[in-house]
Amino acid sequence: MDEQGAALPGPQTGEQGASDTPKDRHSPGIIIRPSGERLIRWPSGHPANDRSGGASAAHASAVHLDEQGWVHNARVLSMAVCAIGLLLALGGWLHEQTSGPLIIGLIIQVLGLLLFELAVPRMGSDHKTARLTFYIAANWLVLPIPTAGLCWWIFDYAVRPYHSLLTWAVFLSCDLMFSAAVTAVLGWLRWRQTHKK
Repeated sequence: MDEQGAALPGPQTGEQGASDTPKDRHSPGIIIRPSGERLIRWPSGHPANDRSGGASAAHASAVHLDEQGWVHNARVLSMAVCAIGLLLALGGWLHEQTSGPLIIGLIIQVLGLLLFELAVPRMGSDHKTARLTFYIAANWLVLPIPTAGLCWWIFDYAVRPYHSLLTWAVFLSCDLMFSAAVTAVLGWLRWRQTHKK
């Protein structure tokens, strides 16, 4: 028995009836120091050797997945709802040529935006950046409906006569300009938000 203590070579009677050599990779060995202190030595690679570290890593992973998962899931779900609203509005407009489908599609898109906003409080400290990133993409799906309504109102009440191709050309031009302008503003706000940290 040295200063570090000695391991019992084999089974014994009494309290020291455990072996230092594990019978398998899950069995512990017992070391008895000169002071009488009994230590349990787990085999290399046993989960007990990394219990505290594993718990910390699992906790950190859970927090990370929780915040990033909310950002990802809310973004995908909200964008899908906004896309559905746009498709319904576009299909109804081409079929009926009335403002009803535009209003219904816009309501669906507003619901999609509300879904994202409900998830924002669970996105952690970067929720402002996540919100700006979402609206940079979402505005390309949301703005076409109000732009189409505006162009339809202008051409129907203020410009007569007009050709349908002219209406589509003006609509597409205005939509691209509005969406690009909003994207530029939101991109600048996100850049400023990230450089504040």
